[in-house]
Parts: sequence; structure tokens; C-alpha cells
Amino acid sequence: MNQTTAILIDLLKKTLWGTELPDYGTLYSEPVDWDAVFSEAKNQSVASLAFPALFTDDLAFNTVPSLQSTPVPKELLDTWESYSDKLRVKYHHVLSAQDALLKLLKNNNIKSVILKGAAAAVYYPAPSRRSMGDIDFLVPQDQYEEAEQLLKDNGYNVTHPREDNSRHCGFIKDGIEFEIHHHFSHDDAVDIEEYLINGLNNIDTKTIDGHSFPMLPATQNGLVLLDHMRNHLQSGMGLRQVIDWMMYVNATSKEDFWEKELLPIIKQKNMYTFAATTTKMCKKYLGLTDTKNIEWCDTADPTLCEELFNALMSNGNFGRKKGNDNNVERIFTSIRRHGLFHRLQESGKHNWKAYKKHPWLKPFCWIYQIFRYARQGLSTGRNTKQIKQDLDESKQTTNLLKKLGI
Repeated sequence: MNQTTAILIDLLKKTLWGTELPDYGTLYSEPVDWDAVFSEAKNQSVASLAFPALFTDDLAFNTVPSLQSTPVPKELLDTWESYSDKLRVKYHHVLSAQDALLKLLKNNNIKSVILKGAAAAVYYPAPSRRSMGDIDFLVPQDQYEEAEQLLKDNGYNVTHPREDNSRHCGFIKDGIEFEIHHHFSHDDAVDIEEYLINGLNNIDTKTIDGHSFPMLPATQNGLVLLDHMRNHLQSGMGLRQVIDWMMYVNATSKEDFWEKELLPIIKQKNMYTFAATTTKMCKKYLGLTDTKNIEWCDTADPTLCEELFNALMSNGNFGRKKGNDNNVERIFTSIRRHGLFHRLQESGKHNWKAYKKHPWLKPFCWIYQIFRYARQGLSTGRNTKQIKQDLDESKQTTNLLKKLGI
């Protein structure tokens, strides 16, 4: 673990658990590169979460003994604070938009639950420090079309039609993006829909910062958070997603449902190795308390925990640190996992607008995708050495996924 990563982890542990920061003046012979720490925090979508660790009792950072010898430059501190404030403003904007959405659905007798977002932030000690993206929500499958039309009739503009993704339809209103799901499972490999349907019949209501919202019960919500990480591990699972899982584990570790309810389902869905490795990684690196009810993860391979952590830090949230290069590696990884023709055909169906207007073109989608990849390859300007690096990293990712049972 390099200095930048170690310090970011220290800041997060202090915010989340109250862990004291080490004396960086003694620990490191050179001054801390705070610009690099801030950049890493942004790439991992945890800048607002890490920021409070630079303060004590609402006083400036230089009152923290461990930071006196390696102080955060005033200009960067102001920039970091401004960035965090913008994220918190968006947090409240998102919750207000969520309130309006839920009121609209309720007034039209459409049942719904919030997925991720607020349903993850609820486990944080300060929910407003969790950065928010779009608003994901699930409705019963037999009410999906009604709900989709309701949004269209009330000023929600379609950004991703249902045909582009069989799981959901995307909307935007007042700068906030929404995803309405008729089911959540990302692929046939792990199908958790039966549990989510049951969860829709046993909705929990939670409140954060004065905003009430419906969410799935603990067992089903845990499955959503775990499957969300699993799906994004190939393209770039980040710290924010892992911390969502960690705070969920911490909040539910005081309950006895793990052995009786959640673990049997995770094992049945072949996600136990991934869940145990991720949880043990949180205990090893991110400060998750080692309590009796989390002992189930102790059998996880420590070397695999380290591999997962390194992949986590090299990718950033949704592969942000790799930028466009991540797309090339992701394509190679998908081909390794599913086969060349499957990748070409499925991507062609997703990307070819003509096919969506003329379904009879389906047998030729793979051909369209070959030419699309060719154009993308030319536009990226990647040379032979870079392509080889993509292949090598794809191989590493594929091996990691196999070890995790994914």
C-alpha cells in the first residue's frame, strides 16, 4: 500500500470509526502529497466522506497533532471543502427529488422501494457524507409499464429507453437521473428476483435527514449491495461500493439473521467466496470491527483479500482511474469470460440503433459490432504495447474473478 492510499484509508477510518490518525511526520520521511490524496478520494467517490478527518471539534486541521508536521495546504483545504460542500448540496437535492418521485408513485398507488443510494447511506454515521449519484428504484413487475408512463406524463424525460437495457429505463428531471427497475439482477448467473419480489411485500420505511423512504428489508437489501459490487467488479468496483457493503455488515452484525437468513442465500447463489473475501478485506484494511457475528468471513484467503484490495485501488469507482482505457480492458475481460461471438452479438444488439427499429437485423448484430470496435480502436489511438498491457490486465482481472467464484 503506497503512502497516498494509506493516508486516504486513515482518513476514512477516522470519519467512520473515530480511529486516531498516525503521526505522519514520524511515519514518513517526506511531506505528504495531499494533492494526490485528494485526487484519490475523488476517484474513489469518497472525498466528502474523508474530509471531516482533517478537522477536530470543528477547528482547522492544524489542531490535529498528526497533521501539524505535514499540514494540508490552505488552498487545497479550501478546494476540498468546496468540493465536499457541492456533494452535500447534491445529496439534499437528490433526496428532495426522491421525495417528489415517491409522492407521485404513492398518489398513483404504485408500490416502490429505493435501491442503493439512500438505502445504502442509511447505514452511515453521517448519511450526507455518502456521495449520491442517480436514484434507482424498483417497482412490481406488473406495475412497471404504468409507472414508466406516469413518469413520462409528469416531466421525467427518457434518457435510456427500456430497449437499451432490459433491467430498467432511465429518466432525468431537474438535473437528477432516475432509473426505474422492473427487476434488478444483472445476468442469469445470479438471479435474486424471487427475494426482491418478496421484499416488495415487506417494505421497510427509513428516514435520513428528515426524508422518509421505502426500502427493502435487511436481507434483500444486502443481496442488492452485494450483487451491485459483483457486477461492477469487472469494470471497476470502487471504495464507495465497498464501504456501502461494510457499513451494511456493521449495522446488521448485531442481528442474528446472518447465519439463519443471508448466508444460506449467498451460498446458494455462489457469492459466498466473494462476500467473505470482501468482508475480510474490510476488516483488514478499512477498520470493520471484528465481532462474533462477522466471524463467518475469517476463512477467506488473505492473499485473495490483498489482490481484491489492490484491484479496488487501481480501478477507482466504476473504473474512473483508468478512464477510457478501462473500456478496452473490460472488452477483453468480457470476451475471456463469455466468448467472442457472445460479446459481439450482445454488444451489437445494445449499440445498433438500426436493429432496434428493424428486429430482423438481429443475426447481423455481431458484424456491426466488429466495425464499431474497429472505429473505437482507431479513435483511442492505442499502440501495440498498450493493447498488450490491456490484454495482460484483462487476464489478471479474469483470474481474480475466477478466484472469487464470479
